[in-house]
Amino acid sequence: MPNSPVVSYQILSDRSQYKPCKINVPDLDRPIAAIRVNQTYYSLFQVIPDSQRAETIAERLTQRGDEVMITPTPKGSALWIKEAQGSPVSRSTQKAQNAQTPAKPPEPPYKILNSPEDYQLGYIQVPDLNDSLEAIECENQYYSLFKSFPDIHQASEIALRLAKKGDKILIIPNSPQFTLWILEPDAQWLASR
Repeated sequence: MPNSPVVSYQILSDRSQYKPCKINVPDLDRPIAAIRVNQTYYSLFQVIPDSQRAETIAERLTQRGDEVMITPTPKGSALWIKEAQGSPVSRSTQKAQNAQTPAKPPEPPYKILNSPEDYQLGYIQVPDLNDSLEAIECENQYYSLFKSFPDIHQASEIALRLAKKGDKILIIPNSPQFTLWILEPDAQWLASR
């Protein structure tokens, strides 16, 4: 009988367990939303309307090596990822940063696929899940659908965070949304759609 997986994320149901704040991280020019738990900072990854789906995503993130916290919000469950290099933002620093013009960002560590000819839609199976996943095949590699975003800024911010953790990311503009796809190196292609 296989061992049950160890849950390696924490659900913080009481606001006294954490403090909302903003932090600076080395890869981004602007402060980001965060929480502080016992002197450790966690940046906002995303808010998921369905709590079971949030826990599934948290499990996948922890399997990739992230330390994850979940907090309830009026819009669902917020997922927070540990930022080992995060530093708190003081109010005076935040005001000064908001007044500055942001520098031109470096080339993104993800790829945007603008043409449907660059990929094929289908389904994959990954070892850690029983259900098949919506996926794309691009350059003989398989990517699972992570999430859709209403604008490129949100999609690229999450893509940067995932790339920083070592994930290979693709973004596909599908008007009016931008879909984010994560490389699944151990996936098996099931079918095209």
